[in-house]
Amino acid sequence: MRKWNIGYLYLFLLTISTCVSAQVNIEKIRTSSTGSGFSGYTGFDVSHRSGNVSATEISIENRADYLWQNMKSFVFVRGDYGWARKKAYSDEALAHARHIFRIRTGFQPEFFTQIDYNKKKSLDFRGLICGGIRLAIYRHNESKLWFGTAFMLEHEQLNLDTTNSHDPEITVVRWSNYLTTGFDITEQIQFAFTTYLQPCVDDFKDIRVLNETNLSTSLIKKLSLSVTFRLNYDSQPPDHIKYLDTSLKTGLVMKY
Repeated sequence: MRKWNIGYLYLFLLTISTCVSAQVNIEKIRTSSTGSGFSGYTGFDVSHRSGNVSATEISIENRADYLWQNMKSFVFVRGDYGWARKKAYSDEALAHARHIFRIRTGFQPEFFTQIDYNKKKSLDFRGLICGGIRLAIYRHNESKLWFGTAFMLEHEQLNLDTTNSHDPEITVVRWSNYLTTGFDITEQIQFAFTTYLQPCVDDFKDIRVLNETNLSTSLIKKLSLSVTFRLNYDSQPPDHIKYLDTSLKTGLVMKY
């Protein structure tokens, strides 16, 4: 495929991805390393708000993976820690473990489990078990386009008052699909985005969408500056939670 055609493809995918928005974007933390052994990265960002609300918050994430000849496993953890009015709090945390079978270069069965909570969305606990496949649609040098599909058993426990119409405890099966791409703009600058689409198999009107767009630039050999825009949509949130929310974060990433 010609270079200009690939450019238009990326532009088209980026455009449709901003119109939709699930939970956590695991695609951005995958590695393309080919050697065996351990690798990973640690990243963090700091935010501060003043005015009506005065708070400082630190978000930290870490991934460690191990690569065999035909298999790969990784563990990813993320959490925040903040201070407001001299009180400490943690509103969000997540732990994710995944195992991938590299049967062929462009065909990868995978399984994962995940637990997380998000107090800002009244989520006390979420547990996931999932299995599916990942297919390479296009790969050339550092450019890539992947499609993944899987079935996911999801259990949620929410902290809701008795007047809320949303069920406080839910167990459903979701059909998780994603499209992800990434490429090097220059040797120092990398671009990536991923869109997830996760309808409930019993009710396709119950759908969650995540879009994440990331731009990173190398500062030194293993340290990068990262800017991430995230868009989330939930068609059936609790009564006091909005359908759509967005975030823009800047932080540092150190690979090892």
